[in-house]
Amino acid sequence: MSLSLDEIDQITPGMISTRNLLEPIFMRTVYAGVIAPLLFAYFGSSDVLAPYIEQSQWLVSWMAPIWPVLPAQYELVLETRGPGHAASYGFMCATLWAWPIICAAAFLWAHGKRRKEILPVSPKEIGQFIVVFPFAVLVLVFDRVKIAEGLYGFHADQWYFYLLQWLMFGLVAIVLAIFIYAIGRIILDRVQPRAN
Repeated sequence: MSLSLDEIDQITPGMISTRNLLEPIFMRTVYAGVIAPLLFAYFGSSDVLAPYIEQSQWLVSWMAPIWPVLPAQYELVLETRGPGHAASYGFMCATLWAWPIICAAAFLWAHGKRRKEILPVSPKEIGQFIVVFPFAVLVLVFDRVKIAEGLYGFHADQWYFYLLQWLMFGLVAIVLAIFIYAIGRIILDRVQPRAN
């Protein structure tokens, strides 16, 4: 739903766009979440999770239908870096799926608290979502494995592959979180008249 010029003129101070509501929340999760890849990199290098290699393999095979490139990445980590890093990488990838859920819950909580101040979703915001969506699919489906060639692809030869994967998954997290938020927002807006 877009706003006409007359509607824009009638907007009272204090109204906020959906983007201005969601962006600070997502960025807080980015700042707080940067500890995850560093922690899992430490676990990998110290072989803390190596005894749980079978559990991490099970998690990776369970995620394969929604993250088709993950098994090849996992095998490359196992071959290149050993079972400690492979187990740690598998557990980190499973943990990453909590990111969009946490974001969506925070988005909906903030929306519920400020429902009357939030402007309708603009065409520009929808366009931004449409632009980011293919990159999220790229991360899950087309991020092919490489050992040390070129810039594109998954690299497992250095420890920072944890950090790169976390950064790339941020695209998936924001797309899923916004999608869940959009559905939740529709439900909240339909329930609101009954609550008043």
